[in-house]
Amino acid sequence: MIAPSHADIVATRARIAPALVHTPLLPTLDMPGVWLKPEMLQPHRSFKWRAALGAIADTPGDSPLVTASAGNFGQGLAAAARSAGRACTIAVPDNAAATKIEAMRRLGATLHLMPFADWWRVFSERRIEGVDGCFVHPVAQAGVIAGNASIGLEIAEALPDVASVVVPFGGGGLAVGVALGLAAAGVRAELIVVESDVSNQVAAALAADAPVPAERLPSFIDGMGGRGILPEMWPAVRAAVARVVTVSVRDVEVAVARLLGDHALIAEGAGAAAYAAVLANPQLPRPCVAVLSGGNIDPAVLCRIVRADIVRDA
Repeated sequence: MIAPSHADIVATRARIAPALVHTPLLPTLDMPGVWLKPEMLQPHRSFKWRAALGAIADTPGDSPLVTASAGNFGQGLAAAARSAGRACTIAVPDNAAATKIEAMRRLGATLHLMPFADWWRVFSERRIEGVDGCFVHPVAQAGVIAGNASIGLEIAEALPDVASVVVPFGGGGLAVGVALGLAAAGVRAELIVVESDVSNQVAAALAADAPVPAERLPSFIDGMGGRGILPEMWPAVRAAVARVVTVSVRDVEVAVARLLGDHALIAEGAGAAAYAAVLANPQLPRPCVAVLSGGNIDPAVLCRIVRADIVRDA
């Protein structure tokens, strides 16, 4: 993968800005110096809208688009493809949230549902067997990372003295993009990535100083974790990440409930992970920004989490 240059990042931001929501930094209620960047306010309720807009600019013409997504990038790319009059086919793991699956279908995408192991193969090999088109990688593509870098630019403009930025880790596109955006703005902040205790691919890779196979157990957190960092992403991830914080599934559930109760924000599991990390690690350097990556959570899952939180606090 060829990382975008500072000039590429600035140009991409200017090109996609008219279609974006410039998400604010929201102060937390009881943690001075900790700010939330609510990317669930974007169209399609995820930062992946930035990535999709950046990616489609990388694939000119009218050829069909193909990708692999658990839902958020798929929604963004399907919407961008529909606006451009292009077909879109998406490989989707069969454990993806029903809300995301239905949203991709409504946006006109053709879906291929498959077991996670088969989906990971598509993600790694960049092709769906029997499907023609231009494969748009949801992580390891310069346009995707340049789109994500707009988050780093916005943080730097709003909070130039930011000391740390916390982001969830799925495939590394968000982490690398935010780090490059901060660097393009001349801001030196610690980039902290979050993963859950059901998938520790970053911690394992940092310990080995190389990508290694990792286990990923099922949970409601469908936008984080994987079977191992893609080798092509490893140099950029290693350069970007200052440290990794691991949170439990229970930590993330608490963060989902707190974001709704304290801030009226609906976050999916991965979307709440950065806030979970800050709650569990109040010593992180401040000013600190927690990037809330998305809000596409199944209503039934959200109700279960909130109901359990109410019962626990009763």
